[in-house]
Amino acid sequence: MSFKNEFAPPLEQESSEFFKNARRKFNIGHTDYDRWTVDRTHESALIHQGSGREIESANHDIWEYIDTNGYYVFSTEKTSEEKTNNDTINTTYILNGFWEGDAYSTPTPASLIQIKNALREYSRWHLFNPEAFSHSHITLIDGTNGGEI
Repeated sequence: MSFKNEFAPPLEQESSEFFKNARRKFNIGHTDYDRWTVDRTHESALIHQGSGREIESANHDIWEYIDTNGYYVFSTEKTSEEKTNNDTINTTYILNGFWEGDAYSTPTPASLIQIKNALREYSRWHLFNPEAFSHSHITLIDGTNGGEI
Protein backbone atom coordinates (compact mmCIF):
# COMPACT_ATOMS: atom_id res chain seq x y z
CA MET A 1 0.00 0.00 0.00
CA SER A 2 1.54 3.26 -1.03
CA PHE A 3 -1.18 5.69 0.10
CA LYS A 4 -0.13 8.36 2.55
CA ASN A 5 -2.13 10.84 4.61
CA GLU A 6 -0.89 14.38 4.19
CA PHE A 7 -1.88 17.99 4.47
CA ALA A 8 -2.20 19.36 0.94
CA PRO A 9 0.89 21.44 0.21
CA PRO A 10 0.56 24.94 -1.26
CA LEU A 11 -0.15 24.80 -4.99
CA GLU A 12 3.19 26.33 -5.93
CA GLN A 13 4.98 23.48 -4.06
CA GLU A 14 3.05 20.78 -5.94
CA SER A 15 5.26 19.37 -8.69
CA SER A 16 2.83 16.94 -10.33
CA GLU A 17 0.35 18.22 -12.91
CA PHE A 18 -1.99 15.35 -12.00
CA PHE A 19 -2.13 16.47 -8.36
CA LYS A 20 -2.51 20.13 -9.32
CA ASN A 21 -5.59 19.13 -11.32
CA ALA A 22 -6.83 16.90 -8.48
CA ARG A 23 -6.58 19.82 -6.05
CA ARG A 24 -8.66 21.96 -8.40
CA LYS A 25 -11.26 19.20 -8.78
CA PHE A 26 -11.41 18.65 -5.01
CA ASN A 27 -11.20 22.41 -4.31
CA ILE A 28 -8.56 21.98 -1.61
CA GLY A 29 -5.25 23.57 -0.74
CA HIS A 30 -6.61 26.93 0.33
CA THR A 31 -5.99 26.49 4.07
CA ASP A 32 -3.31 24.87 6.20
CA TYR A 33 -5.87 22.28 7.35
CA ASP A 34 -6.83 20.84 3.94
CA ARG A 35 -5.86 17.18 3.89
CA TRP A 36 -6.03 14.20 1.59
CA THR A 37 -4.84 10.63 1.21
CA VAL A 38 -2.62 10.24 -1.84
CA ASP A 39 -0.68 7.63 -3.75
CA ARG A 40 1.89 9.69 -5.61
CA THR A 41 3.35 6.64 -7.38
CA HIS A 42 0.05 5.58 -8.97
CA GLU A 43 -1.45 9.10 -9.21
CA SER A 44 -4.57 8.70 -7.13
CA ALA A 45 -6.11 10.66 -4.28
CA LEU A 46 -9.00 10.41 -1.81
CA ILE A 47 -10.66 13.24 0.06
CA HIS A 48 -13.34 13.13 2.73
CA GLN A 49 -15.88 15.77 1.71
CA GLY A 50 -18.17 15.62 4.69
CA SER A 51 -20.33 13.78 7.17
CA GLY A 52 -23.94 13.93 8.18
CA ARG A 53 -24.96 16.97 10.19
CA GLU A 54 -27.66 15.37 12.33
CA ILE A 55 -27.17 12.76 15.02
CA GLU A 56 -29.05 10.21 12.88
CA SER A 57 -26.63 10.70 9.98
CA ALA A 58 -23.38 11.24 11.89
CA ASN A 59 -21.83 8.09 10.38
CA HIS A 60 -22.79 8.96 6.79
CA ASP A 61 -19.77 10.15 4.77
CA ILE A 62 -19.26 11.57 1.29
CA TRP A 63 -15.94 10.87 -0.45
CA GLU A 64 -14.23 11.90 -3.67
CA TYR A 65 -11.58 9.77 -5.34
CA ILE A 66 -9.59 10.48 -8.46
CA ASP A 67 -7.12 8.35 -10.38
CA THR A 68 -5.82 8.17 -13.93
CA ASN A 69 -8.99 6.29 -14.98
CA GLY A 70 -11.58 8.74 -13.67
CA TYR A 71 -13.29 10.76 -10.97
CA TYR A 72 -15.59 9.07 -8.46
CA VAL A 73 -17.93 10.37 -5.77
CA PHE A 74 -19.45 7.89 -3.35
CA SER A 75 -21.06 7.62 0.06
CA THR A 76 -20.48 5.26 2.95
CA GLU A 77 -22.09 4.47 6.25
CA LYS A 78 -19.69 3.68 9.10
CA THR A 79 -21.23 0.78 11.01
CA SER A 80 -18.42 0.14 13.48
CA GLU A 81 -15.10 1.50 14.63
CA GLU A 82 -13.04 -0.25 17.25
CA LYS A 83 -9.66 0.67 18.66
CA THR A 84 -8.24 -2.72 19.60
CA ASN A 85 -5.17 -1.30 21.31
CA ASN A 86 -3.23 1.96 21.27
CA ASP A 87 -2.03 1.56 17.70
CA THR A 88 -4.71 -0.42 15.77
CA ILE A 89 -8.14 0.60 14.52
CA ASN A 90 -10.77 -1.60 12.84
CA THR A 91 -13.51 0.08 10.81
CA THR A 92 -16.47 -1.27 8.88
CA TYR A 93 -18.14 0.75 6.14
CA ILE A 94 -21.14 0.02 3.96
CA LEU A 95 -20.55 1.39 0.47
CA ASN A 96 -23.91 2.96 -0.42
CA GLY A 97 -23.05 3.62 -4.03
CA PHE A 98 -21.35 5.84 -6.56
CA TRP A 99 -22.81 8.98 -8.05
CA GLU A 100 -23.73 8.64 -11.68
CA GLY A 101 -23.73 11.09 -14.54
CA ASP A 102 -21.51 12.60 -17.19
CA ALA A 103 -19.13 14.12 -14.64
CA TYR A 104 -18.45 10.82 -12.85
CA SER A 105 -16.78 7.53 -13.72
CA THR A 106 -17.88 3.98 -12.98
CA PRO A 107 -15.18 2.27 -10.90
CA THR A 108 -13.34 -0.74 -12.23
CA PRO A 109 -12.51 -3.65 -9.88
CA ALA A 110 -8.93 -2.29 -9.70
CA SER A 111 -10.24 1.17 -8.74
CA LEU A 112 -12.41 -0.38 -6.00
CA ILE A 113 -9.35 -2.08 -4.51
CA GLN A 114 -7.44 1.21 -4.58
CA ILE A 115 -10.38 3.04 -2.98
CA LYS A 116 -10.43 0.45 -0.19
CA ASN A 117 -6.66 0.88 0.28
CA ALA A 118 -7.10 4.65 0.45
CA LEU A 119 -9.91 4.32 3.02
CA ARG A 120 -7.67 2.02 5.07
CA GLU A 121 -4.93 4.63 5.14
CA TYR A 122 -7.40 7.46 5.80
CA SER A 123 -8.74 5.64 8.87
CA ARG A 124 -5.30 5.98 10.52
CA TRP A 125 -5.89 9.75 10.70
CA HIS A 126 -7.12 11.19 14.00
CA LEU A 127 -7.55 14.91 14.66
CA PHE A 128 -4.35 16.57 13.39
CA ASN A 129 -2.20 13.45 13.43
CA PRO A 130 -2.09 11.73 10.00
CA GLU A 131 -0.53 8.59 11.50
CA ALA A 132 -2.33 8.34 14.84
CA PHE A 133 -2.68 4.57 14.43
CA SER A 134 0.11 2.29 13.24
CA HIS A 135 -2.27 -0.31 11.84
CA SER A 136 -5.71 -0.18 10.30
CA HIS A 137 -8.13 -2.81 9.09
CA ILE A 138 -11.08 -1.93 6.86
CA THR A 139 -14.10 -4.03 6.06
CA LEU A 140 -15.94 -2.57 3.07
CA ILE A 141 -19.42 -4.00 2.46
CA ASP A 142 -21.27 -3.58 -0.85
CA GLY A 143 -24.56 -1.90 0.04
CA THR A 144 -26.42 -3.57 -2.85
CA ASN A 145 -25.58 -7.23 -2.32
CA GLY A 146 -24.10 -7.30 1.21
CA GLY A 147 -20.85 -8.91 0.06
CA GLU A 148 -17.43 -7.77 1.15
CA ILE A 149 -15.38 -5.78 -1.35
